[in-house]
Amino acid sequence: MAFDDNLILRDGTADLQTAEAAALVLTADANGAKVLDIRKTGQRGLAAVLVLPTAPTAFADTLDVTIEHSRWYDDTDAFDTLVTFARLYAIVYRVRGTATVAFDSDDILQTLTSTDTSDELTIIDYDKALETVGGIGDVIGAQVAADDVFDQTDGDTCTSGGGGTMTQVSAAAVRTKLRSYGVYVVRFHTDRQYIRALFTASAGSNFGKVECLISNSPYLDL
Repeated sequence: MAFDDNLILRDGTADLQTAEAAALVLTADANGAKVLDIRKTGQRGLAAVLVLPTAPTAFADTLDVTIEHSRWYDDTDAFDTLVTFARLYAIVYRVRGTATVAFDSDDILQTLTSTDTSDELTIIDYDKALETVGGIGDVIGAQVAADDVFDQTDGDTCTSGGGGTMTQVSAAAVRTKLRSYGVYVVRFHTDRQYIRALFTASAGSNFGKVECLISNSPYLDL
């Protein structure tokens, strides 16, 4: 099933608004969003494809996107959460280091702090190699302030609020699309007739002309 006009939850004609209301109509609203009647597809197992074509510019902002389903399309209270994309962050960096104190799950969403510059990132993920002292891997983190770029040379000590510690081994952190912008896919199954997308962007976010599309074979359609 290829993408077409009947399978678009948000068409990307308008920039995503920070207080954008979820659609309650079967035709595109002013934001290019609508409710879809998926009964017409003949499919119960589908995938939602989220497309963020532009790199956001405002640090510390987040985007949460949820697919909701309902038996009625024009009553917002009738919609329930069906599936949620992983939270996206405006500006994300990859910092490479050697673990001197092993990282673990307690470090997720903690602050990684540079000893030399006091730069900070909110840890989103890290390589499993960092769970062993001496392991070399990347920490993926969201920028906390505009000047948090981890641009020190080798040897900077970076400490997590969760206890993990590493010595930076690359000259500078690298900005990455991971968990920031690009294309993301979630699969879902429902026996309800209608679906819509709910976009919750933090104040000041600039995620651009976000699209959300539906397919049963997204990897063939992209």
